[in-house]
Amino acid sequence: MSEIANRIYDASSVVGPCLTALWNRLGETSSFQQRVVIVEEFLLGCTICKAPHDRIAIAASYLFRQHGSVRISTLDRRDSLSLRQFERLFHRETGVSPKAFARVARFQAAIDAKLARPRRTWLDIAHSFGYYDQMHMVHDFENLGRNSPARLIAQMGDVRPPALASAA
Repeated sequence: MSEIANRIYDASSVVGPCLTALWNRLGETSSFQQRVVIVEEFLLGCTICKAPHDRIAIAASYLFRQHGSVRISTLDRRDSLSLRQFERLFHRETGVSPKAFARVARFQAAIDAKLARPRRTWLDIAHSFGYYDQMHMVHDFENLGRNSPARLIAQMGDVRPPALASAA
């Protein structure tokens, strides 16, 4: 993970040519439901073949699945490491500290929640993802997204690939 952290690469050069094949299959399919099935099959195949085996990758996956709402001190105990050892190892493997990783995971979860349900209030999202209050979330958005929550979502627009956006 540390080799690709904070860098921009073409997705097919990281994942492989199978991503181009997936993109082509999606473009050739007219049904949105069928596209979902294709992507789910692809992702399931990736998880079965490439399940994380090292403890830092497992910890990072767990942090992401929990939307960053995990005490870092609980992760180090799972691996019988001191907190400082765990932090150094996590940073070496991922390129960021576990706390920064958790912060980004929570930020991403908040964005995803708003994109999934646009009518949901920012206050509800802030409380759902463990922000102390709405201003705490706004500060994270300004620091990580360089914009307020509403402006960032408006700036992003419809982030789906054109083939999927037209099907909706």
